[in-house]
Amino acid sequence: MKRNRFLVCIVVLALGAFGCDEEDPTDAGTTGTDAGPGTDAGGGPMDAGGDTDAGDDEDAGGTDAGAPMTFQVRVVNNLPGLTGTAMRPGGFHACLYFANADTGAIIGDPNFATETAGPIPFRGVSPYLALPAITAPLNYLAAMYEPANLGDPAACPADPNDASAPEAALIATITPDQVPADSVNTAIASGLLPDTFGATGGALPSVCNSPAAAPSFDQLCTQGSQFIIVADDQTDPASGMIRIRVSNQTVNTTPPSGWTVCYDPSIVPNTPPAEGCVDSDPTDTPVVLAMAAPYGTVTDYMEMAPIQPTVPTPGVGGGIYLRIADTMGCPATGFTAGDSCYPILADWPAGMAPPATEIIPNVADGDVVTIFISGLIQPPSGSPTVAPYDVSFFVWKDNAAASSP
Repeated sequence: MKRNRFLVCIVVLALGAFGCDEEDPTDAGTTGTDAGPGTDAGGGPMDAGGDTDAGDDEDAGGTDAGAPMTFQVRVVNNLPGLTGTAMRPGGFHACLYFANADTGAIIGDPNFATETAGPIPFRGVSPYLALPAITAPLNYLAAMYEPANLGDPAACPADPNDASAPEAALIATITPDQVPADSVNTAIASGLLPDTFGATGGALPSVCNSPAAAPSFDQLCTQGSQFIIVADDQTDPASGMIRIRVSNQTVNTTPPSGWTVCYDPSIVPNTPPAEGCVDSDPTDTPVVLAMAAPYGTVTDYMEMAPIQPTVPTPGVGGGIYLRIADTMGCPATGFTAGDSCYPILADWPAGMAPPATEIIPNVADGDVVTIFISGLIQPPSGSPTVAPYDVSFFVWKDNAAASSP
């Protein structure tokens, strides 16, 4: 059974608003209308089947007066529980289509976006890719698959909604107005999948606590998989400043609260091989990067001074850490020795390659970044374990967009 979703969510950063058009938020295993926007995750631009006419006086990829207009997009895999491959645990493949919005008919051949690059691993973010900007009545259609479901050799189905098509983890639609020409965007696959973490029979996993145990866990935790589209505003920060925002895709943080994200300039990493950080000055005041960001949201960008090492000689100092939201914000005593944090470094340690080119150890003058938080809070005793999907986060650059030919 294909896992189509019925939830369309858009984060409108310009208004700082989050809205959902919800038809059936608890249904994660039925067929029917696709849900939420979806995009490319690797490989070249989608082929619309040439200058296919969709029934209007204009071609699907732009006018005949010149080169088609394009937009840029990257895909984030924040869906815990997928198998993936040994090399890319939890990863999914992306197959991309053009579809007639009125009839649902697929136009042209599928584009196997991750055929060459491989599946996007859990917590992974694809490069930015340039795709042709289309017009109504066409939509983009994206289908995410566990690698084993696409066969050997792997191949995208001609129509992901066909009854004979392999099971998809998520099938999502994106309309032309959600990714206008010349825009730069991020598409986040998020939520929970049926039959993961011990669930069977098409049910969502029970990885959450009872209402009495709040605020540690979402007492409902019925959010199935969804695609969330956000615009990546490429406006440069003022001279000597950075722009930073936070994405919370930890599905069992308690609504309406969520993660509060703090930066403390006096935190320094413990000496290896010890992990975590220690606060060298508990009396200083941390900076709030996000306050109570609920699940499924991406905050607006805030502008602030660069997040750089505060002890220049060894090139360390300062750290970012998470708190379950409460009215305290980021108190000076909120971080204790042994807590995990993202240490701010001058560079990655010798011999340590960064997890990805766009993951950075500090945030320098002019950078525009997103802190992507993903994973699951460990559920209470007696519930299925969620390891290795514990909550963690990385700082990714947003102004490193590179168009594909």
